[in-house]
Amino acid sequence: MGDSAQDLLDVSFLQDEDDEDEALLVVAAALFIGVEEAQEARARRRHGHRLYLTRPELMPLPHVDSPWQRLVHSRNDRAFITTMGFDVNTFFLIHNSGSARRWNDTPIPHSDVVLTGQPHVGGRSLDSVVILLETLKEMREARIMWPRGLEFEENSTVIRTRHPLLMHAFGGADGLGLPVSASSDAEIENATYNGWKSEHFINNVFAFSPDGTIMHATINAPGSWHDAHTAQPLFEKLRVKTPEGYYLVADTAFPRGTRSIKGKIRALLKSGEHITDDAHGQYQILWFNWQLLLYRQTAEWGMRTLQGSFGCLRMPLDTNNPDGQCLLLELCCHLNNVCARCVGINEIWNVYMPVWRQSEDDELWDNLGDLLFREIQHRDCVSRFHLVVT
Repeated sequence: MGDSAQDLLDVSFLQDEDDEDEALLVVAAALFIGVEEAQEARARRRHGHRLYLTRPELMPLPHVDSPWQRLVHSRNDRAFITTMGFDVNTFFLIHNSGSARRWNDTPIPHSDVVLTGQPHVGGRSLDSVVILLETLKEMREARIMWPRGLEFEENSTVIRTRHPLLMHAFGGADGLGLPVSASSDAEIENATYNGWKSEHFINNVFAFSPDGTIMHATINAPGSWHDAHTAQPLFEKLRVKTPEGYYLVADTAFPRGTRSIKGKIRALLKSGEHITDDAHGQYQILWFNWQLLLYRQTAEWGMRTLQGSFGCLRMPLDTNNPDGQCLLLELCCHLNNVCARCVGINEIWNVYMPVWRQSEDDELWDNLGDLLFREIQHRDCVSRFHLVVT
């Protein structure tokens, strides 16, 4: 409830009881103002998904300030997300978690400069990617971590709320091939060439939890490797670090591993696969398969989020710089987790994680207008022609 509406209601109860008419007018005004403020609050929440720059974020005098200074001083979430993918709080969380300290305290790595010398703040040219990655690795919000203990059951509970038959499923997995440029080195050329796709790729395997974060990543493997080879680190985590009964959901083409992890990767039925002749059994199998299909989409959403948020992954990477490739991919994985946990712009998160309201009062005031003016709205034949700008 807004402060203006609350103040009016407080005043109404201080009035003389004999002055009922005036008190009723005050209460009606408070209700009207409360409905208006609730509509404005809904408009502000919708603005979080309208990602574009407006005049306050643009430069009135380009020869005085830089675009970056203008953006930082605006403290506008929409402008920050449009430009960097982070809102204001997340940006300064990264900045204050060690990024600024590393930038000011790290000497410039030149051969003619003493590494133990005194840094000169404001007169440096450091590798910002390395500094950002080192900062993210120390942040809890950016961690890439396999579930432990009760976290398996917590993930499974989230999934079961939408897919009741997927008992003990705790995430989804899939592979992602990223294009790379051709190399003049015959050995590298042969390692990155994928005969199935007739292109040069690097292979990656990701596992996503139901909150949209990456809980496992195998990155920068040669494109000539089979998916079963690339997924070996994932198979090892399923064998050693995963309790019995819990499993990942994957595509039909995704490798299932060896007998040691049998049942820990569930996939859709293959075309022509034999199932039971019992009608009830067929229903159960097909319904379970349908829910597997629905949840398998989360891995596709995760891949799309990675490539959609980081446009550099859609362009061929430099195959002559494998260390740079690995650094870039690792950075994208950590940034994906920060965005999922702190910003909330993530398809998996939006579908599977419940969105809790701040209080019951918010829901009351959001719906109050419909309760009070339902009959008026029903008879209104003109409002659809109005253009409301919020």
